[in-house]
Amino acid sequence: AFKSAVDDAAKFELQLDKVAAKGGYTAQEMDTLKNAAFDIGSKFGVSGTQAAEGLEILAAAGLNAKDSISTLPSVLGLAKSESVSMDVAATKITDTLSIMGLGFEQAGRGSDVLTKAANLSNTSAVGVADSIKYAGGIAKASGYSFEQTAAMIDVLANSGLKGEQAGTGLRSVFT
Repeated sequence: AFKSAVDDAAKFELQLDKVAAKGGYTAQEMDTLKNAAFDIGSKFGVSGTQAAEGLEILAAAGLNAKDSISTLPSVLGLAKSESVSMDVAATKITDTLSIMGLGFEQAGRGSDVLTKAANLSNTSAVGVADSIKYAGGIAKASGYSFEQTAAMIDVLANSGLKGEQAGTGLRSVFT
């Protein structure tokens, strides 16, 4: 049991080193991120190491420590609800927010819209995010909100067009 605890602690510290390397955070910010990984991870029933994996992707996406901490619950929630890795969940949320011109403080909204869209159609939140990757920018430029774009993707998904195929089709409609 002691060896397992030591191994887990070593894995956590190694993961935090990756977060620090990608984020360039100060020692004080790393202490805050370390505590957040434990606290937020425990609320979602994941280990600190798993939560730190999400922080690593958020750091790689260019989020500062504060934005990473506020975005992490959305990442963990999406990962858990979709049964996907932290990497996939973080990438889908950050990419979707960027494409739709939303700030990272909107991560909760982003996760909620992706999840709700998936629940209202026969696709997944990851599929909705994949569609937005192709159609979100032009939808935004055409004056459509994130929610409206997700609703259009739902209609396409319920008609058999999902993921990249739905995004490409929607992009064609807009152009």
